[in-house]
This record gives sequence, C-alpha cells and structure tokens, in this order.
Amino acid sequence: MQWGSVPRKDMILTKGEPRKIAYANRLRLFAACCGTHLFFEDSKESDTIDVTIASLDNPAPFAPQKTIFLEDKLPWVVINESIPSFQTVPKKKPNE
Repeated sequence: MQWGSVPRKDMILTKGEPRKIAYANRLRLFAACCGTHLFFEDSKESDTIDVTIASLDNPAPFAPQKTIFLEDKLPWVVINESIPSFQTVPKKKPNE
C-alpha cells in the first residue's frame, strides 16, 4: 500500500468522521461508511498523519519517493530500484 505523510496542521477532512481503531500502539482510521483505510497515526500528538494514496480523489500526482519496510515485503512485490529503499523507516536528519 502506498502512503504519503502530511503535516497534521495541514490536514483537513472535508466530509464525515473516520472510524478510529487502536492497533499495535498506533491509530488507524477508516471511512465509517465503507471501511476504506484512510489514515495512520503514530499517536494523537504526532506531527504528521500518513494518508493512503489510493484513497485520494486524484492519486496520480503522488508517485513514490522511497520504499520503506522492505523487511515486511511479500515475495511477489516488485520494488522500483530507481528510488531509495529502507528495511524499516529511515532515520530523520536533525533538521527534519
């Protein structure tokens, strides 16, 4: 599944209220009407919210910039070797 990170302060829901489910010390948010996975939060206080790109009205402009969690990759998943890849989440630089 392809994800994009958005600063929490920039996130605006235009309709509805997602269903929230705590799992593995994180918060997953789903569309209450159909169950589509929409968001992922490390915590309610985290600076960013991860968004499922496929749930956007127009996902085409959001091409992958990196691949993360290769340690969990299924054998049949093909990785784009032209972008950076990481076994887990890359460490942030001090100014990020």
